[in-house]
Amino acid sequence: MQQKIFLLLLLFCSLVYGQANLVPNPSFEDISQCPHASTGHIGFLNSWFSPVNSTPDVYNACDISSNGFGVPVHFVYCYQPARTADGYAGLYTYTYGVERKGEYIEAELKNKMEANKVYFVEMYVNAANADNCAISSCFSDGVGLVFLDEKYTAFLDIKEKPPFKADIENPSGNILNDTINWVRIKGCYYATGNERFIMIGNFKKNSETNSQGCVGVESSYLYIDDVGVYEFDPLPDTLLLCQGQTTSIGGSFLDGTYLWNTGDSDSTILVDQPGVYILTVAIDDCLLSDTVVVIRPEETLDALPSDTLICQGDPLLLQVHMPGAFEWSTGETANAIAIREAGFYSALIHNECGEFYYSIQVEEELCACDPFIPNAFSPNNDGINDYLPAFLHCDFPYRAIRFQVFSRWGELLYTDDSGQVQHIRWDGTFRGKPLETGVYLWTFEYEYDRHGKTRKEVRSGTVTLVR
Repeated sequence: MQQKIFLLLLLFCSLVYGQANLVPNPSFEDISQCPHASTGHIGFLNSWFSPVNSTPDVYNACDISSNGFGVPVHFVYCYQPARTADGYAGLYTYTYGVERKGEYIEAELKNKMEANKVYFVEMYVNAANADNCAISSCFSDGVGLVFLDEKYTAFLDIKEKPPFKADIENPSGNILNDTINWVRIKGCYYATGNERFIMIGNFKKNSETNSQGCVGVESSYLYIDDVGVYEFDPLPDTLLLCQGQTTSIGGSFLDGTYLWNTGDSDSTILVDQPGVYILTVAIDDCLLSDTVVVIRPEETLDALPSDTLICQGDPLLLQVHMPGAFEWSTGETANAIAIREAGFYSALIHNECGEFYYSIQVEEELCACDPFIPNAFSPNNDGINDYLPAFLHCDFPYRAIRFQVFSRWGELLYTDDSGQVQHIRWDGTFRGKPLETGVYLWTFEYEYDRHGKTRKEVRSGTVTLVR
């Protein structure tokens, strides 16, 4: 039999405001040499390449020739200022009347994406001016982005397209025919983990692509600028709030509008009380949300037990999740120590909020009154394992005191203090809403009478909720 006690305080993380773009060279300014009159000079563009046998173009203000790839003037009569600085890319996305693969550009992200995190994705496109530019008079709705775990390169047949479905795509039927303004294509992307590359082009078949003004064998051509992939993580998971301190949380995220669970609508708010703070950001129809748990070390330490039992022959883990330098009475300096003997244990903790002291009295005995909590349950209303129960295998009179379930951030999700073990039945919800698949922490406090003495124990463990 093994007993563990988890003494939980939440880790402090510094707030980071703003956001970082995972796309290298996002506005196509970084070039190895100035583009010239010949086409297909994607190789001049640092960090980007063509993944298929095609010839995407690079435009930059450095080219001042009369028939070159300059910005804003190129091909003599073409005119389009860059959205940012002095450069952009260009590619054919659709050919009318025949099935052709089009052109694509690809780049490796600065960092791979993380599983279960949400990212805001955007890029800006502009159609070549058909009235006074000899590129094309054909417009279509076909362009999007796809994220890949591995680098993709293939010399495709002229009728083939990369075998992917766009993750972020221009809406079907929205013909991209604006030859003056840059049009934003955007969306939320939920990463599966390990995505490292981004590819841009038309991933739809010609039969699925809508067009306008196309005759014969004409092709639609788009300029591309300001590609962005931003992780939405403006808040730390937890924040340590010193006594008497007021701190600012939050931060601006692109051009979003803001709403806190406090009712505030600014990008940042001042907090002087512990609690759970939730920020929701809306960018048109894309909603993003982040949560921070604000704690005070004094209050959290006061809530921890001051004594517990250790079973003979079993280790006991004393763990304090708090930033700072630790000095345990055992001489150890980690935030967690394993003990096997009864005794008095204490820790002195130094951090930015000051000096804190924690102590616990550990008693040893033969354990003969043990709880059993299933390590998994599936609340899907099929009549099997729909609830998380608790059991006590005990030969002595016993009483349940409190059973609680917490999230990984320390947020209390469920409490039963009825005193009756048979009443403990968590259905996997919080405030009436089903929780996601994941691992949750439980604590069970109970007492029993043995040899004329009342003994109290607190046990902790984890349970996996499966949907």
